[in-house]
Amino acid sequence: MFTTMRYVWLTAKRDRLFLSVFAALFAVFGLSAFLGNIALVEESQLSLVYAASGARAALVVGFIIFICFHVRRAFENHEIEYMLTRPVTRTGFVVAYWFGFALLALLMCLLLGLIIWFLFPNVAMDGLAIWTLMLFLELCLVAAFAVFAALIINSAASAVMLCFGFYLIGRMIGFFLYILESPGVVYDSGLEGYLGLALKGLSAILPRLDLFTHSEWLVYGVSGTVIWLPVIQAAIFVPLLLSVAIIDFKRRNF
Repeated sequence: MFTTMRYVWLTAKRDRLFLSVFAALFAVFGLSAFLGNIALVEESQLSLVYAASGARAALVVGFIIFICFHVRRAFENHEIEYMLTRPVTRTGFVVAYWFGFALLALLMCLLLGLIIWFLFPNVAMDGLAIWTLMLFLELCLVAAFAVFAALIINSAASAVMLCFGFYLIGRMIGFFLYILESPGVVYDSGLEGYLGLALKGLSAILPRLDLFTHSEWLVYGVSGTVIWLPVIQAAIFVPLLLSVAIIDFKRRNF
């Protein structure tokens, strides 16, 4: 297991993942500082919100692209076949693979939290701690889905697009439910009714990624915020996605 995790770390260094992430964060923080300076009021708070939202999006996008192309290249270069010749089961290999990505996510989240704390001294510390934890859980869930997609789909680009679709729907499903449950909005017949039922069905089987990280925590703190629901969702969906990936991986012939 540790050999596989070390392999993930070495490939991250080889692909210059950290350099790319820091470059993206530099651009995000620079843009957020510019947008905050042109605001009429609460310049620092606005810059903080823009920086946190942009940094989260940059980490998610970078993580998805890195994992999907990393896994597919490992297949094409027969690196996975070589690692399976070692005394490791296929279940252990997939779990170790995900653990390697989870450790990378933990490192990047901690570094991002330190950067935000250093650049924005007025940040709410309890909100920053919970925001960093929720971002780590979000990246762990995204990593599990990316591993699942990259293992079952032979095209890296298709796996990336599937992950983007999963993430966007997970982030927007709360907005869709809010519209459906708004007073005066009725979808009970025809195509609109079926779409409403489909969205409610998706909300029951997909993780609510919109509940994981909220930028307002960094400004106002987390008092009165329900944080146990994202933790439960991550505890359910990560093992579920890895189990499906393991089942498919065991059926492959090398």
